[in-house]
Amino acid sequence: MKPITLPIEPVKDWYVTFFGGRSVELEPGQIGINRESLEKTRLTPYVDRVYVRRLSEKKRMPLYLRESFEVVPLDRDKPDAFSKSPMGEAVLPEDHGIIRKPVMEELRIKEPVILNSVLSTTMGDPGALAHILTASYILKRGGLR
Repeated sequence: MKPITLPIEPVKDWYVTFFGGRSVELEPGQIGINRESLEKTRLTPYVDRVYVRRLSEKKRMPLYLRESFEVVPLDRDKPDAFSKSPMGEAVLPEDHGIIRKPVMEELRIKEPVILNSVLSTTMGDPGALAHILTASYILKRGGLR
């Protein structure tokens, strides 16, 4: 039987993989995946951004509240991060930046996660949509007070 290669793409632009851990070698806002595994996907390193969510996550969170991560390839240049993605697991930065997302803080090693690249593929910059949605929400609520 042929071994499964991660990440798996069950739906176009949605990838399922496991959480491999955190590494100080990644910058805030980056997500690393083993280079060889990444090459078997349609994700483009340093261009595509993904939203991360738990496979078991039941609560829906609007995309403008989620953080997108720049996809970066992992190889021997980043030995700590690379060691956490031998089969294509997703590796997040140790320092998550200023904003702490509870969902990302609670991830456990080998927990299944979904990497959603739909907006990156269709819009090029998912952050632009987040700004548009945030501005729309503020305007609907009566603007800044």
